[in-house]
Amino acid sequence: MNGEKALAKVDRTPLHEQKQMDSLIPMIHLHPKFVTDADGHRIAVQLSVEEYASLLEEVEMADDIAAYDQAKAAGGGAVPLETFLATLGEG
Repeated sequence: MNGEKALAKVDRTPLHEQKQMDSLIPMIHLHPKFVTDADGHRIAVQLSVEEYASLLEEVEMADDIAAYDQAKAAGGGAVPLETFLATLGEG
């Protein structure tokens, strides 16, 4: 290559031929483009801004559900809003 640096390539293999990412997050249909190095190893992934935003929303929802499940498992009763705000110094 006469000392030229090899550029990364984008792998446009259809998602159904890749690992099934949809099974992990069934509500989002991702269309990733994989960037590969000169040897064909995947080194990065590109998503549209819309897909990225949807993915972030799903991660936040999963975090919220996990926090809810943890709080329910810890037991205890409901706390009135005024009591909660007082613990934050806002009540």
